[in-house]
Amino acid sequence: MDDLAAVASRGRMANGRHSGAVTLFQESDGGFLQIKSFTSTQNHDSFGASLVLSTERLVVGAPGDTRHGIDAGAAHIYRRSDEGWLSETRLDPHRPAPRVRFGAAVAIHSNRIAVGAPGDPVKGPGAGAVHLFRITSSGPVSEAVFRSPHPSPDDSYGASIALSADRLVVGAPMEDGWLRDTGAVYVYVRRSEKWTLEAQLDSGALEGGLFFGCSVALDGNLLLVGARGHDVHGWESGSAHLFKRAGSKWVADVFLAPKSGGRNGFFGHAVALHGRQGVVGAYGAKVLGPWSGAAFFF
Repeated sequence: MDDLAAVASRGRMANGRHSGAVTLFQESDGGFLQIKSFTSTQNHDSFGASLVLSTERLVVGAPGDTRHGIDAGAAHIYRRSDEGWLSETRLDPHRPAPRVRFGAAVAIHSNRIAVGAPGDPVKGPGAGAVHLFRITSSGPVSEAVFRSPHPSPDDSYGASIALSADRLVVGAPMEDGWLRDTGAVYVYVRRSEKWTLEAQLDSGALEGGLFFGCSVALDGNLLLVGARGHDVHGWESGSAHLFKRAGSKWVADVFLAPKSGGRNGFFGHAVALHGRQGVVGAYGAKVLGPWSGAAFFF
């Protein structure tokens, strides 16, 4: 949002070891003032491992939540009201289970919320899933559950997600392609309230350990995908891939990578996109020292 920013501290010991917290800031007189802090009440919840902010709602993932078992996960919805930001509801998968890690990724658009559960075991241990909810006057309603059309154990399908009015993008960064952990991205389109698979994307590189799809960002006809393990300029220096939609086809448009050596830079670990402007995170970049990290704008 233009006047709000949400910052996560998933390792913060607000109410227990690694319980996590999210702080909401509002712009004021050229700066930002803290207006609200949200915290978990349990150890190891990793509250804030993922978050997304819209005009009316803040959605926070807590993939370590243990209500339904170790790392079963949860997602929490907060809504803006005349009284401020209040807790609205909690989301759980239709069939909660340990190690599902529900809430590892979250996305919102209008009245729809998508939640990734990369540990979902229905199609194999760690194969993954994405749950789509629709917010109604009586509360959230489960609308659909997505799973990989090519499932296999430890794909981590749902580790990253992006949502628009008529498209859902799902990353499966540990899916085996030509080699192990090359990764894949799936694009779904909604027509007449029915979701169908529109495209399956890969990096085009014949290399294992790419983790293509570790991050995704969608804006209109553009899709940005991170591949933090790509050995472009050194071991795991990373890359990012911009795709452009032409009709129902997504074609590779721009390849992004650091200009110089960036061993263990993990460029592409996080991505964001707004129109033709984007940001790529590289948490291992040694700009100000080992593991100082960096963000690249283009």
